Amino acid sequence: MNTYFIIDEECIASKYGVKTYVNNLINELTSCNYFIYHIILFSLEKKVSYSHQKNVIRIHIPNYSCKSKSIKNHELYFKYSYYIISKYIPKTGNIIFHFNYLLCDPIIEKLRSKRSKIHFLVTIHCENSKDDSDIIFEMKKKSLNKFDEIIVLSEKTYIKYIVQYKIDKNKIKFTRNRLNDFLLQKKLNDEKEIAKKTFPVNAKIILFVGRLVINKGLVHLINSFKIIAQKNPNAILIIAGDGDFSYFYKLTIGFWNQIYFVGNLAQDDLYKLYLSSDIGVLPSYEEQCNYVVIEMLMFGLPLILTRIDAFKDMIQDNKNGFSISYSAEKNPPIDENDLANKIDYLLNCNRDSYSLCSRNIFINKFNINNHSKIF
Repeated sequence: MNTYFIIDEECIASKYGVKTYVNNLINELTSCNYFIYHIILFSLEKKVSYSHQKNVIRIHIPNYSCKSKSIKNHELYFKYSYYIISKYIPKTGNIIFHFNYLLCDPIIEKLRSKRSKIHFLVTIHCENSKDDSDIIFEMKKKSLNKFDEIIVLSEKTYIKYIVQYKIDKNKIKFTRNRLNDFLLQKKLNDEKEIAKKTFPVNAKIILFVGRLVINKGLVHLINSFKIIAQKNPNAILIIAGDGDFSYFYKLTIGFWNQIYFVGNLAQDDLYKLYLSSDIGVLPSYEEQCNYVVIEMLMFGLPLILTRIDAFKDMIQDNKNGFSISYSAEKNPPIDENDLANKIDYLLNCNRDSYSLCSRNIFINKFNINNHSKIF
């Protein structure tokens, strides 16, 4: 029996892209005859808890032994976690440990000292483009070198790890995030007609999905939308996601009849929003391989994205939408008038060709059925 340990952690990212990635990974492994342990570190559960579904055992390891963020307490927590995990490591068969974040060195060191035939790999879901401090750089380099395989989700991270961190390129695998084509399972026209009835007949809906944080560019989107709303009373901005709600809500004063915060939605409700919307906008400062944009492509939404490396395979200017420039040296880093003009253009043009192009990009690049699996 092949045994696969997925090491995850309880954090904001685990509710968004990492969660989708892990779920896709579990689905793939289930079809490949793996027995899977999904380990959630720093869990908010009050005690170690277990759940078993088919060939997946999910284990939550609470963070009560790591109340302080000191290095010593982290090491103690990882040793404790190893003790829990070690009880489930088989003595025979192929064993893989797949981490979804770095700096778990004490667990890896303990596992290597006890088991010689374990394959260690990590997926890098988030990578800061800014230069790391010397201390962080050395910590990350040490941690990266403990893995047998490193999966990165952007070409920029791939190059960075080879050039700056001097990682053997044979150890690094660049792969895009991908999704199953939801629309193949649905009667799109019927679903879209039902979803559209949620909003006024002439509504033109702009959709933002993501965490409510500064680096998603939401401030600029709200400011740009205010320009549009003053001349287009049918325009509606839907903001889906959780985070610093009070900060962004204050920015929308005077536009509450056209800007709606809907929170973090279940997948079915989010997909109804995709069907209802006319365009998708994500003016992020930095990304790896964003699942939200992949979902928007899947639903054939015309897009407006920032001109950053992570989005270059997702946007074709004036074909499936528009890119907007981003510069950290400027204030604001995004030209809000330019963003408003491009949103306004897409709201008022015939979007059929843009929608078709978005669907084609999804099918050709991000449809999991048209590509090899993650492994």
